[in-house]
Amino acid sequence: MTSDLFVAAIEDARSGMPPEQPSGGVDALVRCVDDWTPVRLAQECATLACELAGADQAVLYSRVASVMTCVAMNPPHLESPLAVEQFTELFPWGIGALRTSRFMLIDDARTLESACGNSDSPRLGDLGFISALHLPLTAGNRPMGALHLYWETSHTDWDDRLGALLRSVGVLALDRLSTASAPQHEITVDEL
Repeated sequence: MTSDLFVAAIEDARSGMPPEQPSGGVDALVRCVDDWTPVRLAQECATLACELAGADQAVLYSRVASVMTCVAMNPPHLESPLAVEQFTELFPWGIGALRTSRFMLIDDARTLESACGNSDSPRLGDLGFISALHLPLTAGNRPMGALHLYWETSHTDWDDRLGALLRSVGVLALDRLSTASAPQHEITVDEL
């Protein structure tokens, strides 16, 4: 089963974490992965990302062709400009010419677009965020999406051992969503 490979990757990434890093949420996710719907798994991924990184907002995006679609947010704000579909050529934050393979941490992200390519969208600072992190999610060489974290305070350092764990969890969630039937893939307010 494909999820067994992803769970093994999560457990491997977890073993590389510093001992002081809380991991109860990771254990719960691994235990429940086969019981949760794909939408619930995606939401739990966003929740876990906020908890482990101490972030104020997490957004999980799925990539289909040249469009990035928000599939989960923590806390959930469906009306947020961060939840709109965005084209990959300007993703993330209107600086699409940058292609990162691991992560991109921006200490002062206040002037960046919340929705790339939309000059009418508020800046991240207008939404109350100071720092932002972009984690690309790939399976092999196949881009699957991204996980974005936002902080309301300055965040200047990132331990990418946590990034490896969050990328593994995010890829698992996106894989489950992509293999789900279309009606299960839709996010409903009740599931958030």
